[in-house]
Amino acid sequence: MLKKSFQIIKSNPVIILFYAAYLAITVMILLMLYPKSFGPETYIREGMFDFSLYMIVMGKILLAGFLMFVIGLFYLSGYGNVIRVAVVTGKASASSFLAGIKHFFVRVLLCVLLIVAIVIVGSVLLGLISIPFTILVVMSGNSSPMVFMIIVMVVTFLIVLIPTPFVILWLPALFLEDTKVIQSLKLGAKVGKKNYWRLMFATALLCFPQFIYMILNYDIASTGTILSPGYFIILVVMAILSMIYYVYLFVLFHEDRLKLTSPDQQTLDSDH
Repeated sequence: MLKKSFQIIKSNPVIILFYAAYLAITVMILLMLYPKSFGPETYIREGMFDFSLYMIVMGKILLAGFLMFVIGLFYLSGYGNVIRVAVVTGKASASSFLAGIKHFFVRVLLCVLLIVAIVIVGSVLLGLISIPFTILVVMSGNSSPMVFMIIVMVVTFLIVLIPTPFVILWLPALFLEDTKVIQSLKLGAKVGKKNYWRLMFATALLCFPQFIYMILNYDIASTGTILSPGYFIILVVMAILSMIYYVYLFVLFHEDRLKLTSPDQQTLDSDH
């Protein structure tokens, strides 16, 4: 399936072009609105905390987040359809992007809002779960922030990774089956369950470079600094891996659904 994913990307340059365009827009928003870091220099003026400066910085961050969210909704609606057409027919065009926005935008919006709600609930739970680990670190006498960060990252990574295969195929199911939001979640979970370990490995591989970057560049990452060579290198690496990963999810779901409708499978089903 990975080989087929590469073939689809190679045969459809529009997949790369639209992804590169979205990445360029995202980077431009970050450079224009995001602060260079979240250190004291961000909101300290003449040695004192400047509330107005702090509000300006926070306003820019919120504006950046809002712009990326709205642009992401349109992008995801169109881009998902481009990949759908490429996977099903073998050849997609730029017109598939606009058609995807028109046909899938509302359902993608509902999916994203549900995902955001899940993330918020999950973040609260992760915060509660991290409390015992914080206590253990303090009681052990090891107050190193890096050790604590690694522990929290590993625990968070595992907690997020374990249920991922059940939800990660939600959007591929929505596009490929052209169905409703809840039904696409059910179909995605069904296929995800059958391919659990494969999806676990693929997702872990996707997150691995960023995990290593956070550990090796803790001092920079902890301040929220984005204007660094290392950050942009990891951004490019993650962008390439994410594009391949996204196409791979569509291919995996599509191939699994094809097996269910193949003549051999239908014969087996009728025998039972």
